[in-house]
Amino acid sequence: MGKIVAAVAMTHNPRIYQAAEAAKPEDREYVYGNFGVLRQKLEAARPDALIVFANDHFDNFFLDNMPGFCIGVARQAEGPFWYEHEIQRIPRYRAPVHEALAADVLRKGIEAGVDFAFAREFRMDHAFCVPLSFVAPNQDLPIIPVYTNVWAYPLPTPHRYYEMGRVLRQVVESRPGDERVAVLASLNLSTEVGGPKMGWRDLEFDQLALDLMRRGDVDRILNDVTIERMMQAGNSTPEYLNYVALLGFVGTLPPSFVEFKIVPGWGNCPAAAWDL
Repeated sequence: MGKIVAAVAMTHNPRIYQAAEAAKPEDREYVYGNFGVLRQKLEAARPDALIVFANDHFDNFFLDNMPGFCIGVARQAEGPFWYEHEIQRIPRYRAPVHEALAADVLRKGIEAGVDFAFAREFRMDHAFCVPLSFVAPNQDLPIIPVYTNVWAYPLPTPHRYYEMGRVLRQVVESRPGDERVAVLASLNLSTEVGGPKMGWRDLEFDQLALDLMRRGDVDRILNDVTIERMMQAGNSTPEYLNYVALLGFVGTLPPSFVEFKIVPGWGNCPAAAWDL
């Protein structure tokens, strides 16, 4: 049967590329070092495929057509969008899609009660390209892109994100053979983009989320880190829900590696990894 061999989570903060020179050299090296730990853990696990949970930023989908969860089922996935590459300096990324696993996730996920949409034409924005550029830089690891809605209300609840991840784990484990699958979540902690709280950090929320992450306290994450609480911490904070989806794979097993730093000029830069 299929096996989950690695799980990692990290920021998709575009300022890491767009404003690379704004960070102090020691902060830059610290963050790059954390991402390097995630890359090493992923490479050591030797996965055959990588499931990626990341949200769209109104690039593929908008308020007139916004699925809760959408599987990319094309032959390959590439990005970012032109403005992200030309203006935000995010590197181009192209990887094959594991079409068989993506089709299995779509069909069996729907049969298990997850209302997946699917897309045969899509592009990855910085939520995918930033973390992938650090943890899978060779662009040869087949991926399964899972687009999530964290922007257009009503959002799927944290419990729904967790259940979606749990169903995907069951799909992987039900596959024949000895397929090795890893999982990546693209997340944020307290962040406001374009709103009146931009630049402010909800340190109380960050500390709560990090404490619960380190303890693997799934119950409190699902019940205390509510969408309402996330929104109080900033309009981009619900991107933390991608981490909740990953918890459906690892359950209450706490991460073996959790690092977080607010870098002046960049913002928050979380990273986490599990020993499975």
